Amino acid sequence: MAFCSIGCLLVLVAHYGLAEPVVDTSEPGGNITLKCGVDDTSKINAYLYAVTWYRQEPDGRIQIVTYLSTGYLKNGRYSGTLDNKNGQYNLTIADLHRNDSAVYFCIARAALVFAPGSSTKLVVSDPLTVSSVELYSPGLFEGDSDWTEPVPVLCLVRDTSPGRHRVLWTIGAEAAAPGSAEEGEIEPDGSYSVRSYVTISADQWNSGAVKCEVYNNITNVTEKVSASLRRQGELHS
Repeated sequence: MAFCSIGCLLVLVAHYGLAEPVVDTSEPGGNITLKCGVDDTSKINAYLYAVTWYRQEPDGRIQIVTYLSTGYLKNGRYSGTLDNKNGQYNLTIADLHRNDSAVYFCIARAALVFAPGSSTKLVVSDPLTVSSVELYSPGLFEGDSDWTEPVPVLCLVRDTSPGRHRVLWTIGAEAAAPGSAEEGEIEPDGSYSVRSYVTISADQWNSGAVKCEVYNNITNVTEKVSASLRRQGELHS
């Protein structure tokens, strides 16, 4: 893959202001077809030159995936279709790998006119992989027994996928105060992780009675972990 030029990066900035990406999932070894729609085809429908597919890496870098035109619709694991009349362009990725996970989008080009299209967040994960759960409290160190301020707690769920889990918090014998909305992201190795946050009192933290429970909607496996340590960045089990 080649890195996107400075010129096309300016186009991408405009592109990312359009909408949030659609989320799509698949399994390693399978195939998937991603769709990219261009709203305004008036300037390109008669003069389409090519469609370039890009991906945004987890670290934010933009890379070129492949370049497709009417005479060049297959490139290794990548192939595609061009429906220029309706502004719909597809990219099929064969033999998926976990590190194919990324945000994909296309830009259609006609002469010197560029038309950015919609984007898809692709997550490639094995549904049989058992997720792991970790609890962290950023900013606290071992020995902070006299801490009196509210304590933020992070529940990190590794090796999951969008829509595959449910995160529940329990504090002591009572149902937890609501945690933050679950935030998912693609890790550098292509795996998908989810983060959920809750804020508890210092007494609740010192008691160690904090649990983050993850319910796996596919395998019906429930994993629990209980906070018992107060060292910054250390796994609580």
